[in-house]
Amino acid sequence: MVELLIVIVIIGVMAVAIGPTFSTSSDIARVKTATRGVMQMSRYARTMAVLYQAPMALVISADGRLRVERGQGGNEKPAVSVASEVPDGQGSPPAEKSSGGGASYEMAELSAEKVYEQVTFTVSLDQDALEADESGVALKEEETEPEDASKEAVRISRIPYESNGRCLPYTVEIHPSGTEADGADVMTVKVDRFGVAKVQEEDD
Repeated sequence: MVELLIVIVIIGVMAVAIGPTFSTSSDIARVKTATRGVMQMSRYARTMAVLYQAPMALVISADGRLRVERGQGGNEKPAVSVASEVPDGQGSPPAEKSSGGGASYEMAELSAEKVYEQVTFTVSLDQDALEADESGVALKEEETEPEDASKEAVRISRIPYESNGRCLPYTVEIHPSGTEADGADVMTVKVDRFGVAKVQEEDD
């Protein structure tokens, strides 16, 4: 019995020592996955805006939701006859159809959505880039009231993409839910005025 108790104590000590390591690794993996999602969705919004010559919007919710939706106006068929990459199978690329002697295109479903659990997005404008190129367009933010009154309102940011692929320069900080944004597990995606997304390095 004494030996059995000693073994149980040793296993318990090892579990306490190793547990935080697994938790940290899991947080880092979620943050990296969500960072790739932000990159993909920002590229998708830009591609669809240019392809269809239509305004698009990237909607980023603080609770880990990403959504690309179409704005008002624009063409009903793509400006160039190429298929576009849709992130993770969301949405539908333009379908080419034969009609008579030529080709016609069906309007694609441009919207796409991704959800990441236990991840928080913090969106802010790149003030330096805005001062260098004033667009006169403001970042639209809103708060949604949760159905459960005990929960806090969710902050939602809407970044417009113009039909030429340009957008407001912005940054997205991705970190595990329940932690401070300045922690070690934070990754930052920076998107410039031309809609080009890049993961910001620690030394930047």
